[in-house]
Amino acid sequence: MLLEELYNNNLGKVFIYLKNKECEHYIPMNFHDYSNIALGAILSDLIMFENANNISSLGTHSVEASCFCFLAIESFVNTILKFLCIDNNDDFSKYKKKQLNQRIVLINKFLGLDHYLFSKTFPQSKLQEFEEFRNEIFHDRLFENEIKFNKTLFSQRPNFPNLISEFQALIIVIDFFNFYRTCIDGVDLMPNILVHKGESFFFDKLDNYYNCILKPSFEFSLEKHKLSTNLSLVLLETKNEICYHPKQFSIMPIIKAVNDMSIDIEFDNKKTNYTAQLYYNYGKRKKLAEKEFGVPCYIKK
Repeated sequence: MLLEELYNNNLGKVFIYLKNKECEHYIPMNFHDYSNIALGAILSDLIMFENANNISSLGTHSVEASCFCFLAIESFVNTILKFLCIDNNDDFSKYKKKQLNQRIVLINKFLGLDHYLFSKTFPQSKLQEFEEFRNEIFHDRLFENEIKFNKTLFSQRPNFPNLISEFQALIIVIDFFNFYRTCIDGVDLMPNILVHKGESFFFDKLDNYYNCILKPSFEFSLEKHKLSTNLSLVLLETKNEICYHPKQFSIMPIIKAVNDMSIDIEFDNKKTNYTAQLYYNYGKRKKLAEKEFGVPCYIKK
């Protein structure tokens, strides 16, 4: 079997499942995956920061974490908008190319939420600065200048972020998710984050994960290294009181535990170490003195 034939494998994926007498729909909740990728990067950086002995350990995965945080927001918005379009016999393709803020306005209109009230409750200016920060990273347009952020503490040179940018992104994400988490009747859209427990695992809500692990870890390491920040690490904890009741469908968040694909493949369960050995042997070829290290070389030889 060709590996590319498995592109449509949806095992373990999370969906919003809609069903009525005539049809059914599966809306992928991709923000679940993006949130977990971002949180994995942030947790990795926090572990390094705790025992840092130089300034190179202040956010190795900051670009990855920040960008996946923004991807999570975009996916979250589109997931809600797709559902609302289906339930109101509207066409999502009409809106998918609109700016993020325009799609949020549409969601609020569908929900019957006063957009002015949303603007007063949730600091949109922070989300706009987050989008600008992300765009500069994605398009690499900044040159010899800095961006002035007035409402956030993102790095003014987005290609040089650190843990502050990661936490600024994460706080905006959680506050945004929290505002809309119960906007659909019977559903809690706050992402679930994977937590390992020995050889098993479970999931907990992102805001709980933040308050129980990420925030206290960051505060501990800041104090340990005699550092501080002007960034408030406290979440807004404001919720949208609007609860949309589906007009045409029953709705259920699900995880695909049984694959729809007919897969006839037998994996070889023999434990091997080939890739790790290749990496080890590759490094072994380079002769370095004790405690010597190499640097990137872009000089033509």
